This record gives sequence, C-alpha cells and structure tokens, in this order.
Amino acid sequence: MWDHGREMADTPTTEITRSTLFGDQLADLLRERIIKGAIPSGTHLVEDGVGAEYGVSRVPVRDALKQLQVEGFVVPRRKGMFAVGMMPDDVRELYAIRGALEGLALRSSIARPDTDWDALDRIVDDLAVTASRERRDEFSTVDLRFHSKLYELSGNRRLQVLWSRYEPTFRTLLGLTTREDADLAVVSHAHREIVALARRGDEEAAAAMLADHIDHACDLMLRSLSSVLPA
Repeated sequence: MWDHGREMADTPTTEITRSTLFGDQLADLLRERIIKGAIPSGTHLVEDGVGAEYGVSRVPVRDALKQLQVEGFVVPRRKGMFAVGMMPDDVRELYAIRGALEGLALRSSIARPDTDWDALDRIVDDLAVTASRERRDEFSTVDLRFHSKLYELSGNRRLQVLWSRYEPTFRTLLGLTTREDADLAVVSHAHREIVALARRGDEEAAAAMLADHIDHACDLMLRSLSSVLPA
C-alpha cells in the first residue's frame, strides 16, 4: 500500500465486505486510519497497493483518494498521492469552522416561522436510546443525523452545500469522540436542551449551548488523538 518500508500500525476493521466496498466507504476507512495515525503522514498511497489490500479495483481507490484530497487528507505530488495527518491546529480549525457554520444554521432555523422542531426532537429521542452502553456504537450516527438535520432546517441551500463538504470528516471525528465521552446521556440531554431553547426562540441561549457542545467535542477529539498528534 505504501513505500518507505512502512508497516500498518493496526489492522483495518470494518463490517463492509470487500465485494461491496465503494469509493466513499473506502474513503471512510482510509480517513479514520489517517486521523488516528495508523497511516502515517507522508505515506505514499499507491493505487495498486490500496486496491490489493482491500480487494478492490482501481476505480473505488481513485474515487476515495479524490474525496480525501478535497478534504485535505491526501495531497498530490510528482509520484502520486500522499497522506496528510492531522495536527492539533487542524482539529481546532475544523471545529471552529463547524461552530461558525452550525451557529448560523441554528440562528437561521430559529428565524424561520415554520421550522419543524419536532423532527429534531425525534432524533434526540433516538440519541437517548443509543446513549446506553450497549448501543453507544450507534450514537455517533444519530448525532450526525441531528446536526445535518439542523442545516436542512435552516433553509439555507448554500450553507447545506458547505456542510456537505465537511460532513464526511465529522462523521469520522464524531465516531472517535463518542468513544472518549464517558456519559453520552449528558450529551443527549444537551441536544434536547438546544432544541427546547430554539423552539422558544431563545436564540442567544441556544447558540451558546451549541457552541459549548462543539467546544466539548473539540476537546474530546484532541484528547482522543493525543497519543498520535504532536504536542
């Protein structure tokens, strides 16, 4: 998969079967390994090598690498594509961008007279169910659904396009931070409080709680990656 004699730092684990591995799914796998340092920064990602490892043709590999290039996790050089690991400042920048975008989405949703807050409450109900220790692996998927729905409710099409650019990255990051959070019930309750404040039109309180939630997620992400990120 790579040159310089580097070995894999871990063994890929996924429920995706090799026969159904498509570009976006392969991108998810590679992204998580790059973020966690399992694929070290600077690693040459050779199409044939990646394809052989995952048992796929060049097409999904090429699609995955193109997607990761857009997200900034690989860069093209003269000899091909190379992995770009995450530094602490990268994490902070990503969450700062998310905070700005999501704060605007929330304020825009509050400003609309016909916002379907019930739709968010139903997702929060699912969050409460998946907050249990037995189902915490499902929590990040529902969590992402909540935040993506908020962008949809904003009614701002261009804002939704911007979120779609970062959504795959945060899908991976949310999965990692969920593993770090000791009490997902508290996180679930925070989501419910954000919706309750927004429903009442208390824009400033809702925005402040959302900002705290995103700051907390950023701290968890930095803690999660402390063993692989430079100080």
